[in-house]
Amino acid sequence: MGVPVVELTRNVGISEQTFYRWKRQYVGLESDQVREMKQLQDENSRLKHLGESPSQGSRKPGAGRIRQSVRG
Repeated sequence: MGVPVVELTRNVGISEQTFYRWKRQYVGLESDQVREMKQLQDENSRLKHLGESPSQGSRKPGAGRIRQSVRG
């Protein structure tokens, strides 16, 4: 039979929760499909950060805006 999950996760240095999350996410995929999905996720992340200005960083939209006083 195979290696117990507890032993496997200890050897790899991940939690059992991570193991089961990865198993659920990648079950049934071939290695080339997993590789392609990872590349797409990396590209998506890069494109999201490309639209941010350096001063914005990862702040929430609208954070740090200066309110203009309304004079009537």
